[in-house]
Amino acid sequence: MAWGRTTAAVLLGMALGSGAAADTTLTREYFIGFWGIGGSDECLTRDTMSFYDSGAWAVTNGGGNPVEAIGLWQLDGTTVKIIASDIESTAQFDILEAQISDVTVDSFTMVAEPLQGGKAPLYRCS
Repeated sequence: MAWGRTTAAVLLGMALGSGAAADTTLTREYFIGFWGIGGSDECLTRDTMSFYDSGAWAVTNGGGNPVEAIGLWQLDGTTVKIIASDIESTAQFDILEAQISDVTVDSFTMVAEPLQGGKAPLYRCS
């Protein structure tokens, strides 16, 4: 599975502009939860990403559709590392190391070359 193919599209959808920086501290606990990919009003209709306390990670195909990609994640400073596998082919996986920028209380931007446009914003879903 290649990031340029299914995973990149599923993982982060269409990249948008970045938000304003804030004095939010970037910790592992900050990531735990359910994030919309693209815009804050799209949590129920677009792709979503979930970071779990156990180190598990998942992406849905939007609109309440089933999980499409699974994996593991870890934070190292301002870099998040995701080991991802398409749900239909779990024996194959990709590794994405993305820099985290534009951190606010409820949003951040992932920056990595394999992502569409090189970056993608995520917004905390309630």
